[in-house]
Amino acid sequence: MAFFTALAFVLFLRVRRKGWRVIPWIGAAAAGHAVMKETIYVTLPLVGFSAYVVALREGVWVSIRKAFAWIDRYRVAVGTAILWFFAITVTLFTVFFMHPGDWMFPVKAITYWYKQHEVQRVGGPWFYYLPRLALYEFLPIVAALAWAVRRRRRLKRLEVFCLAWGFSSIAMYAYLGEKTPWLLVHQVLPFIPLAGAQLARTFSPRGRWWSRSLAITGLLATGWSALASSFLYPAITTSNPHAELIVYVQTTPEEKALANEGRALAATHPEGVVAAVDGEGSWPLSWQWKRIPVWWAAPTAGMHPPIVVCDPDKEAAVRAVIGDGYTVRRIPLRAWWVEDVAGMTPAAVVRWFFTRLAWSPIGATDVLVFEAKQK
Repeated sequence: MAFFTALAFVLFLRVRRKGWRVIPWIGAAAAGHAVMKETIYVTLPLVGFSAYVVALREGVWVSIRKAFAWIDRYRVAVGTAILWFFAITVTLFTVFFMHPGDWMFPVKAITYWYKQHEVQRVGGPWFYYLPRLALYEFLPIVAALAWAVRRRRRLKRLEVFCLAWGFSSIAMYAYLGEKTPWLLVHQVLPFIPLAGAQLARTFSPRGRWWSRSLAITGLLATGWSALASSFLYPAITTSNPHAELIVYVQTTPEEKALANEGRALAATHPEGVVAAVDGEGSWPLSWQWKRIPVWWAAPTAGMHPPIVVCDPDKEAAVRAVIGDGYTVRRIPLRAWWVEDVAGMTPAAVVRWFFTRLAWSPIGATDVLVFEAKQK
């Protein structure tokens, strides 16, 4: 989403140099965002608000007249961009016209988003994003603010637009009921151009030694966060005290090992049911084991599959059916960091940043895995 959004704005800025030829591609880029995530219906109002903030500098009506004059000048290209947008989105939302009823996708998408906001399907406090922005995205935000402060009375329209877009995005996502780490990218994106300008100046001959030192420190800290979250601790599990604030509920490494075990067993036992799965373990095993013979329910009398997966509260019922010829182990299926704000002391946060040791417990949904004993 960020790529296509940024691409659309870069193409818009290139119109002045490249002329009308890039305008249709703006529609294609916007379509790329639209077909991937319904956040485009949040982004568009924010962009409109940011344009209004820019218009306040020259006068709203003057800006509106300029906008209509621009559209009239490139009316054929603008019409083509709109055509491309709907051609791409309608084709993909209807799955190449196999589901023609979905051609009114904006209504369904906006309705879905609003209902998720009302019920707060993935709820959280209004300040949910603030610590994550501070701990993961401090470099682009601080650098952008430094650029804005340094140029405070010389800010151009594009700079004002980016600032208005950035702050309104943070405010909007604080208000919306769905709180998930992946929505951070929409809040950080508007600050990136200003941050890039500031860092370019910092490392140019005009930069000060102390600003370079701060920038290098920020780059190193950001690099450490990227390394830790992407490679060192990308998965959360109860057997590991490390956790990332931007990693949400997910399946565990133990579940991955179970999935691999089932596939390996199916390769050596091509006939017969390889496993019986009931309860929480049905997902994501139903996707990971979709090509192997699995009984997707509790085992019935006479069944003795090599692997049985069930919820912990079904242990007695499963044992009564399959007998004693199995070993059993309990593994975490999905895990998450139970973020306790009370334990979020400055010392705990600093320790977490450098070690990634969670300051509160790791929660999980567990399953039992019965495995037939080797004869």
